[in-house]
Amino acid sequence: MRNVLITGTPRSGTTLICSLLNKLPDTVALHEPMNVWEFANCRSGDEIAGMVENFCAESRKSLHEQGFAVSKHVGGKVRDNSAAVDRAGKRSRQTEHGRIEIDKPLSKEFTLAIKHPAAFTALIETLSKHFECFAIGRTRLRRRW
Repeated sequence: MRNVLITGTPRSGTTLICSLLNKLPDTVALHEPMNVWEFANCRSGDEIAGMVENFCAESRKSLHEQGFAVSKHVGGKVRDNSAAVDRAGKRSRQTEHGRIEIDKPLSKEFTLAIKHPAAFTALIETLSKHFECFAIGRTRLRRRW
C-alpha cells in the first residue's frame, strides 16, 4: 500500500495536483480530509505520524468496503480549484467537508494521497520518515524593464 502526503505553499497547485491524481487509475487523492487541530493533543511527531497512518488505514477500508472517503469537496468531487472569484477579484471558498464517492476500481495496493499544506509542511521532517512526501512550490517570474 502506498500512502503519499502532499504539502506546499499557498496557491502553489496542491489542489490541482489532487484533482489530477484522482484521474489516474488505482489512485485516490483527498483534499484536507483530517482534523489537523487534533495534532496539538499529541506528545510527539511520531504520535502524529501514527494518527495519519490510522487515518489512511480507515480511509482505505471505507473506500474498499463502502466506496467513499472523507475530504473537502465541491459538489462531491475534489476539484482542480476550490475557490470562486467574484467580479471584484475577491476569492471565496466553495468547499464543504464530507463524504465523496469514488466509483472506480481500486486494488488492495492503490495509492492514497492526502493533502494538508500547512500542517504537513510544519511536520515535514517527522512525516517524511514515515511517508512518501511531496512538496509543491511556486515561483513567480518577474521582469525588470
